[in-house]
Amino acid sequence: MKTVLVPIRGAPSDMHLTRAVLPRFLHDSSMQVHLLNVQPALPARIARHTARTARDDWRTERAGIAMEPVRRALDGHAVPYKVHVAVGDPADAIAEAARQLRCSEILWVAQPRRALLRWLDDVVLDRLLERTSVPVVLVARDSVPAWEAVGVPAALAAAVAAALAISPH
Repeated sequence: MKTVLVPIRGAPSDMHLTRAVLPRFLHDSSMQVHLLNVQPALPARIARHTARTARDDWRTERAGIAMEPVRRALDGHAVPYKVHVAVGDPADAIAEAARQLRCSEILWVAQPRRALLRWLDDVVLDRLLERTSVPVVLVARDSVPAWEAVGVPAALAAAVAAALAISPH
């Protein structure tokens, strides 16, 4: 039986993962789907002033909000799934969940080359690949929005030019 781990970040690109799960489930209705949302660990200086139950409730609420669109889509297609929430480093938490759940694959959205936070996704993906022996299946995302392809590089160039113009020589 195939077991698929689907890390959910609460981003619009999560829906691409849903679209990748549907044909797999139609091909193999015995497939197990596990949705995982990783919440950040709070710094100790903050955590010591809050009750553990309050922190857990806050994380559960945030995870529920992040997973809502994906859960709604899977429910609409009658795809059964289990929900998991982890705390800590995303790469470590995903690798550990894949190991514990005995997953046969992890789905991951491949960001387009010029995506706004591509470097951050690459870091998490690289670290995940180092930490797991479970195959990571990259799911293609739509093309880059025009504002991101043109606007972000233009804004960065303008910011660099402005910084150079006002810096003392």
